Amino acid sequence: MRRGGGGGVRLGEAVKMAKAMKIEERARAAEKLLDLLLSTSAAEKIPAEIGWKIVEYLRVGRLSEPEALGHLIYALNLLEPEKLEEILGGGGGC
Repeated sequence: MRRGGGGGVRLGEAVKMAKAMKIEERARAAEKLLDLLLSTSAAEKIPAEIGWKIVEYLRVGRLSEPEALGHLIYALNLLEPEKLEEILGGGGGC
């Protein structure tokens, strides 16, 4: 994950990372990332439009799709970049 200098992972980059995951890894990654998102104490820092998108993907059962995973990765990179890196293992997998 890129950090610092106002940087971080842009949404498009996060979606590309999710697309690079093996299909069978996506559901497990989505579960772990959602657990992390729900357990963070800094959730108010997520941009509202990103939060609502994640809620919508969860509501329709599409959280393991690349676009949804990209939103989770983007949000968690803002909030918990070190924990996100642990989950993704540095290589986009989980």
